[in-house]
Amino acid sequence: MPRPETIENIFGAYVNQDTLEDAATWLASNARADAAYREEVLVALRDAEERGTAGDSSVIAAVNRSGYLVSNSDEAVELVRELRCLTERQLQIHR
Repeated sequence: MPRPETIENIFGAYVNQDTLEDAATWLASNARADAAYREEVLVALRDAEERGTAGDSSVIAAVNRSGYLVSNSDEAVELVRELRCLTERQLQIHR
């Protein structure tokens, strides 16, 4: 049984030293045909934003796994939020 998508996997596999725009395109491409996967991705991104805003250092570690280097939660949340917004735009989801 596949494990739910995590912020660590998203940044480690999809972003992985690429641009956030390219990662969002790839995420959206994989999520477009699978509603359950799309929800997993979006929940993982939203959850990471909330946890990062609360100061959870695991979000910093997840972002740093991608090759982007952030030194605090605010920087990590900014990148997570940008990736979420880009992905939602690719999926044409407006919040």
